[in-house]
Amino acid sequence: MNSLIKRYFTDSVFLNLPSVVTFVLVLVTLPIVLKSLPVADYGKWQFVTAIQAWMLVFSAGHITMGSKRGIARGQTGTFIFAFLARWKFLIPIGLFVIAGGATLYYLHHVVLAVLTVIMGLYLFWGYPFQSTFFEFLIAKKRFKTWALWQVVISLVAMIGSTLTAYYTKNVFCFVGFQLGSSGLISLFLWSWLVKKYHLLASYKKGEIDRNCLSYGIKLIPIDLIAVTAGSLSHFLIGPLMGFASLAVFSIASKLRNKVATVLKSTRALLYADFAKKQSKDVVKKLTQRSTVLLVAMLSIVITVGAIASVWLYVSLFLPKQFQPVILYFSILALALPGVLLTIIMHTLLESHLRNKEIAIAGIFSNILRILLILVLGYLWHIIGICVALVLTTWVAVGIYYALTINKDILKGILYKHSLLDKWLGI
Repeated sequence: MNSLIKRYFTDSVFLNLPSVVTFVLVLVTLPIVLKSLPVADYGKWQFVTAIQAWMLVFSAGHITMGSKRGIARGQTGTFIFAFLARWKFLIPIGLFVIAGGATLYYLHHVVLAVLTVIMGLYLFWGYPFQSTFFEFLIAKKRFKTWALWQVVISLVAMIGSTLTAYYTKNVFCFVGFQLGSSGLISLFLWSWLVKKYHLLASYKKGEIDRNCLSYGIKLIPIDLIAVTAGSLSHFLIGPLMGFASLAVFSIASKLRNKVATVLKSTRALLYADFAKKQSKDVVKKLTQRSTVLLVAMLSIVITVGAIASVWLYVSLFLPKQFQPVILYFSILALALPGVLLTIIMHTLLESHLRNKEIAIAGIFSNILRILLILVLGYLWHIIGICVALVLTTWVAVGIYYALTINKDILKGILYKHSLLDKWLGI
């Protein structure tokens, strides 16, 4: 266990620094934002972010994620290749979203319309630069640089948008500054990266891992199911229970996701090492007693600490209408240990481009999530949705375990599924 801690301690500090800074910024700025903006308008913005996540599925996000393997192996031209491939998807998607915003405006949903147009513009001039820039740094294990710019973007976007909300009381200005500032900084950083590492020259020389393109496209259906499962709660709560209720639920979900972000840094921390080793060697390392004990201790400490901290924070700083956040978060936090376990096992699959296993895990766990959200959400409303999210996280742990650690459990049942073979082209 000591060797594991020593090996990854320095990198983990830098990988978690942006998460810690962002979490602190959220805790400081959130009360100001919630007191400055109408609750319903804030809820509508959370609804639009759910639409954004859903639309991004059709840009084949795994092209960017899959490009890390080629970059880690020295094929740095993959950076430009993946960027251009995704941009071809993002431009029409952004234009479609803007057209949807115009339609909402015609139907007199002014707030939703303007927020949708702002988001549509960001999709093809801000988002692609930010996503590819950070994936390159992860592939090259430039964790210090990665952490520095994550912190800078968070500071500028969050503090600036909070001040904008405080002085203008306008959700459009709040969102515009948040997305606009992060987009402009990302564009500058992307250009700097291309020049510094001679990425355009590498692209012209053909130093490209083209497998990331087919990898990303094949996973669009699986991503669609996953994002639908993740966004379904927002789509149900907003229109059916009110955007004010969505605002309350979204705060609990946001705080839970900020805690989970610390756990998700494990993915970036381990990816390059996993990619350079044989899968069986990684599995052997993961099943060692020292590794299991370390993961268990981290999960318990983070979960208990998160529940206690959020209870104190919400009680002291958030408006009274947001007090249900304590209950919602406490339920959602029960999934955090499962989140860590699935991230580690998913990273093993992702680093070896094992898209069939990723597909199996994504399809079955997220279809179950959708069903449980619909059923439990109907029975117990927001509480039911929270319970559904926790249950499906732990089901996903079992599926990933069967696909990575003990594959004999599902051998012959899922691996030879003819429909899945035709779908993924394997």
